Amino acid sequence: MIEKSLLSQIPGGSSAIEWFGREPKFHDAEVLDIRLMQNAASSIRLHAWNTTDSVDRDGYFLTEKHATVDIEFQAVDLIELSNFGDGHKGIVFSLEFTGSLQLTEISWTSSVGVEGRIVGCGVSISVSPHQPAEE
Repeated sequence: MIEKSLLSQIPGGSSAIEWFGREPKFHDAEVLDIRLMQNAASSIRLHAWNTTDSVDRDGYFLTEKHATVDIEFQAVDLIELSNFGDGHKGIVFSLEFTGSLQLTEISWTSSVGVEGRIVGCGVSISVSPHQPAEE
């Protein structure tokens, strides 16, 4: 029997898997904001995408399937953050969902900027596809 990943069981998690075409690792995703609330929902918002094997004429990997991913907790039990106010935007190195549907932990390491973990209950995910702004 194949065990289902925790992400696939979280409300909205299957839509993230469907949009990205696989279980996302969120490598190089940008942490857009972290909202921590007492007695209300808290969230972390990411700009994520798939990196392809193709490169542009300058040698940079091409990306596709850009989306804003909101991970919301109805209640937070534990928050640990480091490098939160270091002046750099947060760039995710790796992100994991562990625990259970009753008590979920999201932990991430960063290449630059904020990293940490949030543990809570009532986790849900929403994905809003979008095209990146031209630079």
